Amino acid sequence: RADLSCADLSCADLCSSDLRSAYLSSADLSSANLSSADLSLANLSSANLSSAYFGNAYLSLANLSSAYLSSAELSSAYLSRANLSNAKLSRTNLSKNNLKRSIANLSRAYLSIAYLRSANLSSAYLHGADLSFINVTGTIFSDEHGVVQWDENTNWQGIRGIGNAIGVPKALKQKLKQLYLEQQPWLHQ
Repeated sequence: RADLSCADLSCADLCSSDLRSAYLSSADLSSANLSSADLSLANLSSANLSSAYFGNAYLSLANLSSAYLSSAELSSAYLSRANLSNAKLSRTNLSKNNLKRSIANLSRAYLSIAYLRSANLSSAYLHGADLSFINVTGTIFSDEHGVVQWDENTNWQGIRGIGNAIGVPKALKQKLKQLYLEQQPWLHQ
């Protein structure tokens, strides 16, 4: 098990690397190429992964809590049971990412302005996540495998594309309608 905590690996080409169970906590992997890398069970907590490329990377059971993933490319990464709690995912591309049955933990994650178009969020945990101003056109919120989970602390402010999302639970539709009306006070007059 490699201990690369606090290592500076920015811009590194780690394509197809075997980093299973590696300890990369607080490492700088900004702009690194991690395509097809195996990061299963890796500890990437508090790591700087901004602008990193994770094409076809395996991140199952990886700890990405409090990681900085701004502008990272995660659209084809395998995130099964990954812990993304408190992660910063602004401007991150999660489009077409299939979190179905993966039970990804996105609780308290900062997803503001993230790209979630056509992502499958069924079974994802979004408790306390900041989803403000994201576009969810084509995003799947529920299917035969599960329903997205959220709570009263999930921030949906300014969400776009919900009318073109798939399987939006009735309770979420009601919540978003309520938020919309609160943001449009002239509609109450």
